[in-house]
Amino acid sequence: MIANILSLTLAAQAVLAFAPVNDGHNKAAYGGPLVYGGGRLLPNAKIYPVYVGNARDQAKTNAFYASIGGSTHYSMLTEYNTNGYQFGPSQFVKSFTGSVSGGTDPAAVVKTLLASGVVGPIPADAYFPVHYGPEYDATVASSCSSYCAYHASFTYNGQKVAYAMMPDCSATTCHNGYPGPTQFDSMTCIAAHELLEAVTDPDPTSGWNGNGEIGDICYGQCGGVVGKGVTVLLHVQL
Repeated sequence: MIANILSLTLAAQAVLAFAPVNDGHNKAAYGGPLVYGGGRLLPNAKIYPVYVGNARDQAKTNAFYASIGGSTHYSMLTEYNTNGYQFGPSQFVKSFTGSVSGGTDPAAVVKTLLASGVVGPIPADAYFPVHYGPEYDATVASSCSSYCAYHASFTYNGQKVAYAMMPDCSATTCHNGYPGPTQFDSMTCIAAHELLEAVTDPDPTSGWNGNGEIGDICYGQCGGVVGKGVTVLLHVQL
């Protein structure tokens, strides 16, 4: 079942790719063609979810990240093979509890985690989605009134690290009006959107991009797929 859930677009800033709230944007605002900018990709992404505060459904979210890489939906990324990059399944590695001692910004949370040494050597295709509890909505997501999520990257000890900001936003238009049964369904759609864009454009906008990234062009469309026996709702990608 395909369902409208949220509007998605590319931010004006080159460093961040946003998933704004469902504000009635028309799909015609986005379009191709997608062009490869010559930057790095994450062809075999290693996923390290980070949970801050009272982040919901942590075990289920881990199962989602473990399942998506084996889905037919994810396997379609092979159409973005280029410049020696060959897409294969992503891998859920391990989840962590995040600390805000260095700041609530997701980049700060991931940097604090890396500095602690618990992650160990950082794979070149590592991806850190930072999921926040609802108590952080007002501080990390502009009260969830401007966007539902974003992905970006930073440089740590000379290495680029991809991450995403995943606020709760369960009481806002990020998750309102969705015909699915739970807030978790809405979250997996948004999380899939950010993952698919992070692996094809980890350092916005140096990877695959056009007038939007691969999820932006198909914004507002989610469907259920099965990966490793787990059915989840994923965002459609071009």
